[in-house]
Amino acid sequence: MEINLKLAKQIQKLAEGESFSFNVFSKKNQSVIKQLIADGLLSDNKIVRRKKVVFCPNSYKLEKYLVAKYEIYGLQDYIDVLQNPESTKSDMVSVSGDAKLQTNTSLDGFLLKTYENISGKINNENINLKTKNGTSLHINNWQNFEIDDTVIIVVVENSENFKLIHKQKDLFSNIKPVFLLRFANSTAISKWIKQSKNNYLHFGDFDLKGVHIYITEFKQKINNPLQCKFYIPENIENLIYDKGNSKRYNEQKQNLKNFDFSVHSEIINLVNIIRKHKKGLDQEYLITNR
Repeated sequence: MEINLKLAKQIQKLAEGESFSFNVFSKKNQSVIKQLIADGLLSDNKIVRRKKVVFCPNSYKLEKYLVAKYEIYGLQDYIDVLQNPESTKSDMVSVSGDAKLQTNTSLDGFLLKTYENISGKINNENINLKTKNGTSLHINNWQNFEIDDTVIIVVVENSENFKLIHKQKDLFSNIKPVFLLRFANSTAISKWIKQSKNNYLHFGDFDLKGVHIYITEFKQKINNPLQCKFYIPENIENLIYDKGNSKRYNEQKQNLKNFDFSVHSEIINLVNIIRKHKKGLDQEYLITNR
């Protein structure tokens, strides 16, 4: 049975920490939920207000299951295509069923940009990593890719910031950075950081979802909290207060109500600011606005 748009959205919310009564799912979709429970990807053994609820105990395993069983390589991309009336058949293939997108193919790896003269090594061969505006490097042999320990790995959450990173140089004037673009369903970046000695700086959205991505997709997989930081501008509270988005905050607050941010000391002040003003800020704002 295929996963329709409504069910895809519900599964995404489950993966983000929300829980539902089983009756929330339509009769058409209940068979899929039952199978996910039977396979151990979802669970219904939690009681909320004297009722059993369905929840996701491990979003990473669920993500891998969706790839293996349904060939869904990213729930958000899958949802975007399903709800876009202008989507073509090729668009659907690109998010569900295109073997070229599997992470074990030659496309595995990550995109890299840097405006600095930084050297790296692939299979012990030197390579200059500096990229011109409008270009990036695709590092697919990341298992044998090395850079100097003094270089900071900056993971950029959104493609626009990555594309125009040269316009944001002043934000990183005190470090020697290489910038990697985060994209859904790739574990190459976190695995590479884990095997390296380099410090990692996450450059993402200043909202609950952005912090959640940093923690669940990178920090928890790297397993070295001293190696990880989240980029936070000094004037972040003023920026969130003046330019923040309250609608998205309310949506994210509901989806992440069961997630414990308090154990991550490097981001708790940011989370408190977000909650104080009930707003979040897209990182794209920093491209041309200061």
